[in-house]
Amino acid sequence: MLDALKSSNEPEHLVQAATRYLKGLKGNLVQLKKQKATKEHAAKEEAAAAAFQLYQQQQTYGGGQQMYSGQQQGPPTTGPGYYTTHGWSA
Repeated sequence: MLDALKSSNEPEHLVQAATRYLKGLKGNLVQLKKQKATKEHAAKEEAAAAAFQLYQQQQTYGGGQQMYSGQQQGPPTTGPGYYTTHGWSA
């Protein structure tokens, strides 16, 4: 469209006004595209940071729930529960 304005037979002041309008419109579209890309990049960075933080917490606390749940994993190997588990009585 800008090339068409260069070869236009319209009065010069109209061609200049139309050229200014089109350049402003193009600049606005470029600016919006950059803002959108910046927001998308920031969202990806935030998601990556959250995932990394979660990973660090899991590494630091050993997975969280298993280490601090207070429950033993598997049957007891000593104490009164050991004998009842294997069919013996104390």
